[in-house]
Amino acid sequence: MSEVSHADTLSPLEEGRNSSAIATGNGHTCALRGAQLFCWGQNDYGQVGDGSLTNRPSPVPILSSVSAVAANWYHTCAIRNGGAYCWGRNQIGQLGDGTTITKTTPVAVIGMSDGVQVIATGGYHSCAIRAGALWCWGNNAGGQLGDSTFTDRSQPVAVQGMSSGVVAVTGGGYHTCAIRDGALFCWGDNAYGQLGDGAFNKRNTPGLVPGMDSGVVAVAAGWYHTCAIKVGGALFCWGRNGFGQIGDGTTITATTPVAVQGMGSGVRTVAGGEGFTCAIKTDGAVFCWGRNSHGQLGTGNSNNSTTPVAVSAPLNANTLGVALGDFHVVGIRLGGCLHTWGANFSGQLGLGTTGGQQNTPQQVGACDWGYRLTIPAVRRS
Repeated sequence: MSEVSHADTLSPLEEGRNSSAIATGNGHTCALRGAQLFCWGQNDYGQVGDGSLTNRPSPVPILSSVSAVAANWYHTCAIRNGGAYCWGRNQIGQLGDGTTITKTTPVAVIGMSDGVQVIATGGYHSCAIRAGALWCWGNNAGGQLGDSTFTDRSQPVAVQGMSSGVVAVTGGGYHTCAIRDGALFCWGDNAYGQLGDGAFNKRNTPGLVPGMDSGVVAVAAGWYHTCAIKVGGALFCWGRNGFGQIGDGTTITATTPVAVQGMGSGVRTVAGGEGFTCAIKTDGAVFCWGRNSHGQLGTGNSNNSTTPVAVSAPLNANTLGVALGDFHVVGIRLGGCLHTWGANFSGQLGLGTTGGQQNTPQQVGACDWGYRLTIPAVRRS
């Protein structure tokens, strides 16, 4: 995220904001237009946040004054005026409001009314960085809350050893990873080696990932796998690999980080989904790999790939961020153009229809999404 070919026209802050301006759950999607949050798609647990349980095939306004959004399986969270809000399914306390009652509109997370810098969601848990300290809540069956217990929590608890210096956090299905002072730590379920420590044992406190003790600049978790970018843009992944989501040319599970083919340098950001992965290179081109059952790799077909393949135009340049759901993807480009592809069984592509799939990126509405609402002049070299 720190260096892109058009960095002279878009500040790193604006890039980071646009990357966190989009989010996907199992079958729903959210995106920012300026500071106004819109969501659409699957809504059987109120994860869209419009006060109903009705699926929405087109974007609907949810919340104003929002600076970041995160979503996972059946719930959504956002930062609004520095405070954390969540909504949707809440059977294990993943909304952080002290209850286990599903909410169809945003509710405040206890103890997170201001100073929240980063928000993240896992399958049934959520996390936030506040003043450099990491807090998590919700499902803790795998130890993914990192508080040295396996007890579910309906409000935030401090993650052990993460009281300062935390700059990034990501949630998988049942595990969590965070970057602290340039080092990567993971904890929670480890049935497929997704913690990267060479074993299959779950852990309820953060553990340092071997080979990731310095220079880590970005991390992303899929349901059962994890990826990280090191200084210089080299991408590594590990964990479950049944669909080739690690990108090493095999379908063999890896319990320690392995290099992704063709991604040895120049990778700016990475995102993980359920059985597939996408990354953005420094020129803004998107590559995806792994499961492609619903066209989620964006290549025009439904063939799985064990190595990165280029996503079809216009996501072949100037892409600022991507977010991966179970079977669909949303991407935002320079100039505010939003594109979606993959499964559309609940209207999660935001195209006004329900059903079917799109094997290539489709534009959602006008190019007025994200934080940068005008197209800056791009320097040609």
